[in-house]
Amino acid sequence: YGNYQSLEIILTKYIKLADELLVTGCGNSRLSNDLYDVGIMNITNIDISETVINVMEKQNMKIRPKMKWRAMDVTNMNFKNEKFNVILDKGTLDAIMPDDSDKVRETVEKMFDEIARITKFGGRYVCITLLQSHILNMLLDWFGKESDWVIRIHVCQNSKEMQNIFPVFAVVCTKLKKIPNIPSILEFGLGEQLARVQNKSELVENVENIQQFMFVRHEILSGKKENAENASFELFAPGSKTWRFSLYLVISSKTKRSVPFAIFIVPQGRELEWLYGTSKGRIYLAENTKCGALVVVHLSRDHVYENLKVVQEELASYVMELAPFGLPKNYQIPFWSAGDDLGKRVICHEGSSEMSGKYVVEDVEVETETFRKLIFLSNQNVVQSEAKLKQKKTAKKYINFNYLACDHHISMVQGLALLPYDVMIRSSRVLLIGLGGGGLAMYLRRNFPAVCLDVVDIDRTVVEVAEKWFNFTPDEKLKVFIDDGINYLNSASESDSSFDVIFLDVDGKDSTVGMSCPPQSFVLEDNLRCMKKVLNAQGLLILNLVCRDDALKETILTTLRKHFAAVYFTHIENEVNNVVYCLPEKVDELSFWSKLRENLCKLLKKLPKEASDQWDIEEYLTNLVRS
Repeated sequence: YGNYQSLEIILTKYIKLADELLVTGCGNSRLSNDLYDVGIMNITNIDISETVINVMEKQNMKIRPKMKWRAMDVTNMNFKNEKFNVILDKGTLDAIMPDDSDKVRETVEKMFDEIARITKFGGRYVCITLLQSHILNMLLDWFGKESDWVIRIHVCQNSKEMQNIFPVFAVVCTKLKKIPNIPSILEFGLGEQLARVQNKSELVENVENIQQFMFVRHEILSGKKENAENASFELFAPGSKTWRFSLYLVISSKTKRSVPFAIFIVPQGRELEWLYGTSKGRIYLAENTKCGALVVVHLSRDHVYENLKVVQEELASYVMELAPFGLPKNYQIPFWSAGDDLGKRVICHEGSSEMSGKYVVEDVEVETETFRKLIFLSNQNVVQSEAKLKQKKTAKKYINFNYLACDHHISMVQGLALLPYDVMIRSSRVLLIGLGGGGLAMYLRRNFPAVCLDVVDIDRTVVEVAEKWFNFTPDEKLKVFIDDGINYLNSASESDSSFDVIFLDVDGKDSTVGMSCPPQSFVLEDNLRCMKKVLNAQGLLILNLVCRDDALKETILTTLRKHFAAVYFTHIENEVNNVVYCLPEKVDELSFWSKLRENLCKLLKKLPKEASDQWDIEEYLTNLVRS
C-alpha cells in the first residue's frame, strides 16, 4: 500500500495540521508516526487487537506523547458524533471485505455507518485501497447513493522501490449536508490532478483502465509479456475526451545498452512514418540509440502544445511509471526528438464522408519541406494520401506533381517498364481505380501526356477533397467517374471497352480481414476474369496489395497466377505494401530482365529530374521477383 513518502501528496492535500485524525486498523504501521512527525499531532489510532495497541502505545509514549491509542472495533466505535475531521483507512476496508458475500457486506455497512456518524461535515474518509471491483462497487453504492458525499479517486504514485502489479488508490469521500435532487459529485485523477466524471460507470471504467495498465506494465518490465513492442498507452488531460499523448514502450533485446531508459517525442505530423508508427521501426530506433527501454511519444492533432520543454515537464512524472525496475534513484531521464522543436502541423480542413467517415487534411513540416496529408480518422494509423508542396515566388504553396510521396506509387509507375515502351508514349488507355488525393493520377497525366486516363472512385467526397486541397484537375484526357470499381469494370466488360493498363490502388473498409488493400472483392475469381477481359493482350494489371496475413497473401497470389500468365511482385521497404504486376501473356524469361532494364532506363530519361531522382533501378530489379 506504500509508505508515507509515496502517499504524501494525497495525505497532505486532505489532512491539515489542526485536524482531528482517526487512523483505523493501524496495526504496526509507521504511517501515524510519520504524520505525527510532520506536525499532525491530534491523532487517534484504533485496532481490534489489544496486543498491537499496547505494543504501539509503549513504543510511542515518550517520543509522541500526544498520540492516542485505543483497542476498538471499527464497526462499533464509542466516539461521539461528528468528532473527527479525517478518518484514515490504509488497507482496513480491503482486510474486512475479502469478498462480496451478504455477511461481509453487512459488516462493511456497519463500518461505513460508524464512519459517517463520527465524521464532521466537511470531513473526509480517506481510504487507501487496491480497489478490487467488489470494494469499488461497495464504496460507490454506499457513499454515492445520495448527494451528501463527494467521491474522489486518486491514483497514488508508487514509490520507486515498489514493483507492484496492483495500483494503489486513495478514495476520498467528503461529507456534505444533504441537498435534495442533486447528483453525487464524482472525480478521478492521477496524483493530485482531478477531473469530474459524469457517472459511476465512467468512474469504474477509469479505475479498470489504470488496473489494466499496471498489470501490462508489470508483465512487460518483468519480461513476462511477449510482443512487448506492441504495448501502447494513452494519456488524457483532465476533462478531455481525446488522448493527449500516446505512449509506445519498446524493450530492446540488444545486450549493449548505454542508456537504460529514455523518452523520444515524435514531432507533430510525423507519427505515421515507419520509424515512429510501426513496431519494427520503433524497435530499430531503440536499438540504434542503444536504449534499453524507450518510450516513443505521439502527440494528438486534437491538442495544442506550447513547446518541447513544456511537453517534457508534462510527461516527466507519468513516464516514470514505465521506467524499468532497478533504475537508479536519481536517474535523469533523457528526452530526445527528431529536431529542436515539436514540429509543425497545420490542419487545413476537417470534414466527413458518408462512405469513409470523418477525415482531416493537414500540412506537416518535415525539416525544410512541407507535405499535405489526407487522413481518415476511422484509421488514423494510415495516411490515405500524401503530396509534397512547393513554394511559389508569390509565397503561395502548390502541389508538386513531379514528386510521388508514397513509395508504392513509385513502384507502380516503375512497373510500366514491363510493357512495351511505346505503350505509354502513344494514346493508350489507362484505368486507375482509387483516386485518393489524386497524386498518382496527376503524375501520370503530367509525365505521360498522350495517355487517356480514366479514374474511378466510389466516394464523391474524396474527389471533392482531391480537387480542392490536392489540386486534382480533370480534363479531356483525365476523366473521373464516381462509381464502384467493380461496377465500372463490369460495365466496361459489357461494352467491350479495353485498357492497356489497370492500376488498383483502392483501400478496403473491412478491418476483419487480413488485407486492407484492395478490398477482397477485387481478387475474387469472377472479378479477376472481368479485369483480364478488359485488359489488352499485351496489357498490364498493377495492384497495390496491403496484406498482413501471409497465408492470405499467398492465396491471393495463387489466384492471380490462375488467371494471368505471368505474375511478379516487389515488396516496399519499411512498409506492408507489395506491388503486384500481372501480365495476360507468357513472357520469355531469357529476354525479360534485359528488356525490363532497357525500358526502365528509357522511362527514367523521359521523366523530369525531380521525378527521376526518386528512382533506383538497381534496387527495383533486385527486389522484383516472379510469383
